[in-house]
Amino acid sequence: MVYIIPMIILFIIYYKVFRIADDVKEIKRMLENSGKSEANKKEPE
Repeated sequence: MVYIIPMIILFIIYYKVFRIADDVKEIKRMLENSGKSEANKKEPE
């Protein structure tokens, strides 16, 4: 019983870290896409 509580806490921490990592990947992807579209808009000028 003593070991179950720290395992649950670790699981929650790992879950949150992976969620944040996924969010960061999504944000980077969005930034890359917006950067590319802006670069494409600037080229014709």
